Amino acid sequence: AGLGATYPHAALRPLPSPWGLDVYARHPLTGATALDLDGGTGPQQQLRVRLAAPAGPVDLYAVHLAPPVSREWIRLRNRQLATLGEQLAGGVDVPVVVAGDFNVSAYGAPFRRLLDTAGLADARRGRGLQVTWPAPWWPLGTPIDHVLARGLGVAWVRSGPHLGSDHWPVEAELMMRAPG
Repeated sequence: AGLGATYPHAALRPLPSPWGLDVYARHPLTGATALDLDGGTGPQQQLRVRLAAPAGPVDLYAVHLAPPVSREWIRLRNRQLATLGEQLAGGVDVPVVVAGDFNVSAYGAPFRRLLDTAGLADARRGRGLQVTWPAPWWPLGTPIDHVLARGLGVAWVRSGPHLGSDHWPVEAELMMRAPG
């Protein structure tokens, strides 16, 4: 509830489980759409919204993919990554941001295929190791929460402050050119 003062625009998809998603923004959000990346077989939700930024529209995809808790769920997560890559490869004519809990490290082949298929850049690339999970044991951590972009520059990205989750948040500032 406290986010509304700073981020007055929101697309909410709450669930009584860890799989709900909320997107809060300073600028208006339009066209919120729930995505189906797994044929309805998983409990996860993914959300696409269009952000009406001052320099022009940006498509934002918020994701929380299947965790690698079993072989079946690893295959499900890999299908979700592949489907997301295929959907984004269609060549949307506006900048794209994909952010959230991917439940895969930046070093895994399924993650690399997503970047290659969709033409996405990892905001963390070249900025050192920034672990996000598990927060309580950060020396043993790995980056599984990501900010990916296409058509945008990255001013900075970092692991945010601990907020009580088992993940460290990822904070990033992305840049786009103003029209003209």
